[in-house]
Amino acid sequence: MESSQYTPDHPEYVPLSAALMGSFIGGLLEGFCVFLVILGAGAVVSALGFSALSLSLYQATKTVLISYLIFPLVRALVQRPLVVRAQHPSPGGRLFAAYEILVPPPVYLVVALVVTQDTGRAVVVGVCALVFYLAYVARFKPWKPGFTRTEVRSKIEQTKQMTREM
Repeated sequence: MESSQYTPDHPEYVPLSAALMGSFIGGLLEGFCVFLVILGAGAVVSALGFSALSLSLYQATKTVLISYLIFPLVRALVQRPLVVRAQHPSPGGRLFAAYEILVPPPVYLVVALVVTQDTGRAVVVGVCALVFYLAYVARFKPWKPGFTRTEVRSKIEQTKQMTREM
C-alpha cells in the first residue's frame, strides 16, 4: 500500500459523492432485476398453490423502490473504508465482494416486512434478492480488483486513438 494520503489530490481518489452516484446508477439496474425475480417468484409460488406468499404488483414495486433508496447508500458507505484503505476505486477482495451479498438482501427483507406486514412474503423477497445477488457476484466477480482511474483514462485514450486511425 502506498504511503501517501487518499485525498482529493491523489491520482486514484474517488469522491464519496461519485461513489454514491455510481452505486445508485448501478443499483437502478440491480433493483429492476430483483423486481423481475420477485415477479417471477410470485408466478411460481402462485402456480404451486402458495398464492399467499406472492406479492401484488404494488407491493413488489413499493418494496423495490424503497429498497433502491436505501441499499446503494448503505453499500457505498460500508465499502468506503475498503476503498480508502486500498487507495483504489474498486479494490476487490473477499470483504468487498461479501458486501455485495450482505447488504442488499437484508434491506429488501426488512423493507418487504414493513411493506407487506407478512413474514412469509418478506422471506420470499429476501430469498429473491439473495438469489439475484449471488448470481450477480458470480457473474461480475467483485473480489477481483477493477481498473484504476489511470487505467480507465489510458483505455479511453487508446480508444480515441484507434477511432482516429479508422
